[in-house]
Amino acid sequence: MGEETEIGVVIPGTIAILGGGFIFCTLLLAGLPPLSGFIAKFAIIDALFDDVIIEPAAWILIALIILSGLATLIAMTRAGIDLLWTPGEDSPARLSVIEVAPIGVLLAACLALMVGAGPLYRYMEATAAALADRSSYIDIVRSAPRAGEDPS
Repeated sequence: MGEETEIGVVIPGTIAILGGGFIFCTLLLAGLPPLSGFIAKFAIIDALFDDVIIEPAAWILIALIILSGLATLIAMTRAGIDLLWTPGEDSPARLSVIEVAPIGVLLAACLALMVGAGPLYRYMEATAAALADRSSYIDIVRSAPRAGEDPS
């Protein structure tokens, strides 16, 4: 547990680093704006709104997407409280830079995805359109040399 001071309890550095990373990951998984989890949910909901008349099944899917974010937020918050913020009998182990660096790199990658969401979203839309175009795929497969044939 932290040291007692005149102001209150001091949070150990290990718990502060792991707790901050855990909170950030919780918000990512829950899909809260403006993080990358929200961008993915927004893309799905935006695609459901492309039709003029939205089917009841689409409304159900939208509600499930929003409720899944709420359920994730509640579950991860409870897990974080149990694992990180409930005082333990032993003092937390000290973290070294080699243990914290991968966490920082992954969280920085998530922030980069959030900042570069526009170009990434356009790239993913172009990829989905290319995958939906079956004729170009069929032409490439038909023009490929058969097994055992000379490719020239």
